[in-house]
Amino acid sequence: MISFIVPAYNEETLIGRTLESLNRAAAEIGEPYEIVVANDASTDRTAEIAESHGARVVSVNRRQIAATRNEGARESIGDQLIFVDADTVVSAEVVRAAIDAMNKGAAGGGSAVSFDGQLPRYAELAFPVMVRVFRATGLACGCFIFSTRVAFDAAGGFDEKLFASEEIAMSLQSTAHRFVDLCNDLKNFDVMRTMYAADIVSVEGDGSETKGQQPVIKKSEDWVSDKTFNGETVAGPFFNGANPDQFTVYFTLDVTPKATGKRITLEEVAIYTVNKADKITRGTLPRNRTSRIASYIARYGDGDDRCAGCGK
Repeated sequence: MISFIVPAYNEETLIGRTLESLNRAAAEIGEPYEIVVANDASTDRTAEIAESHGARVVSVNRRQIAATRNEGARESIGDQLIFVDADTVVSAEVVRAAIDAMNKGAAGGGSAVSFDGQLPRYAELAFPVMVRVFRATGLACGCFIFSTRVAFDAAGGFDEKLFASEEIAMSLQSTAHRFVDLCNDLKNFDVMRTMYAADIVSVEGDGSETKGQQPVIKKSEDWVSDKTFNGETVAGPFFNGANPDQFTVYFTLDVTPKATGKRITLEEVAIYTVNKADKITRGTLPRNRTSRIASYIARYGDGDDRCAGCGK
C-alpha cells in the first residue's frame, strides 16, 4: 500500500491542488493508497480542505519539517512511503516510477522538479544547473521523496535535530542499512559491485591501500578463496555525528583456513565513507585491532544484526 504523507502549515491556498494530483495519480496507477496530512499547527483552513479531498488529518504541533514528516509516517499504514510537500503537484508518471523503483529493490529516492509561473532571471539560469548537480550527486529535492517503510524505519526517519536538509542526512543512513541488508542476504559481492564507487580506496589495518572498484573486488575474491565460512555476524550500522558522511560496521567471521583446517574467529571494525551520490568511496580498517575494537565499543555500544562477510 502507498502512503502519501503531506506535511502542512497554513497551506490552504495550495494544498487542494496537491491532493487532487495525488488522488488522480493513484487512481491512474490503480494501487491501494492513503493520504495522510500532518497538519503542523495550521491556523487556516488547511485541515478542512485536506479532509474534503479524502485525506486523513493528523494534528501536529512541532513547527519543524522533519518532526512533522516523521509524525505523518508514524500514523501511516503503507509499506511504501511518498513524502510530498503541500505546494507540490505530482504526476502519475512520477509516482509510478517511484513505486517501480521500490519494487525493484530501491530503498528510496526522489525526482527532479519544475516550477509554475515566471521565475526571476537568475533562477531561470541557475535552475537547470541545480537539477543536473542534484542528479549527479544523488540528492533528492525535499518536495518529493520516497522510501520503503523498512528503509525509513531502519534509518530512524528524518533527523529531527535538523531544520533543513533533513532528507540529505537520511540518505547516508539508508545507504548504510542497505549495505547491511544485502550482507544479510549473503550478497556481499553485490555490495561491492553496486555500492562501491569506481574510485573506492580500501585501507587495511597495516595502512596498505587498494584503489579502484575492480581491484578491491579482486582482493576480496582472493581473500575468501582459501577459506571455508562457517558463520558471520555483524553489529551495525552505527553513525558518528562528528563524521556525517561515515558509518561503522563491527563484524565477526567464523572461518576455517583451508591450509590449516583449524576453525578461527576474526573480528574487525570497518569504517565506510559515502559520497553525495550514495556510493562508498573508502573502507578503512583502523590500524590497531585491540584499540579499534575497544574504541568501537566505547563509541557505539554493541548490536546483534546478521551479516555475511560484508566487512572485507
